[in-house]
Amino acid sequence: MGYSNDIKIFSTLQKHAVEYLIIGGTAVSFYGEYRMSRLANGQVTQTADYDFWYNPNLGNYYRLLSAVEELGKDVTRYRDETPDPKKDVFKFEFEEENYTIDFLPHIMVPISFREALERRTTVERDGIVAYFIGLEDLINDKQALGRQKDFDDIENLRKHNPNGFPPPQP
Repeated sequence: MGYSNDIKIFSTLQKHAVEYLIIGGTAVSFYGEYRMSRLANGQVTQTADYDFWYNPNLGNYYRLLSAVEELGKDVTRYRDETPDPKKDVFKFEFEEENYTIDFLPHIMVPISFREALERRTTVERDGIVAYFIGLEDLINDKQALGRQKDFDDIENLRKHNPNGFPPPQP
């Protein structure tokens, strides 16, 4: 992931007041150590991958579409269809910049966006704010996903957060 991509994405989401939390590998890299993006099967890919959990309400849905449009994607079909913010998943490829973005309306752990938002970690740099899912919520989500790459991520997080690691969930 390149810093210029980070700035472009986070500043655009901020400009459009999109409510989101950074999840997945980007959050793991934030709390642990950087790792290359991996496909679902664990294979390393050179394409950076950003995963966001967006607040699934109608107003935020349309703010998100405006932000994605500003990032250069055509969102006309999403504006023309009947939205279902609680179910709509968005996946966008930015081939020239070599990254993908996934916007998800939920995660695997049964918590509300509002609950997770209250436990978020906020990072501000040069006037640009980014919101990361809280460490405990990230770990619980990784456990619920249950893939080998998620277990590897949990080990990474455990290694780098020995005093801030929640007890395992049964």
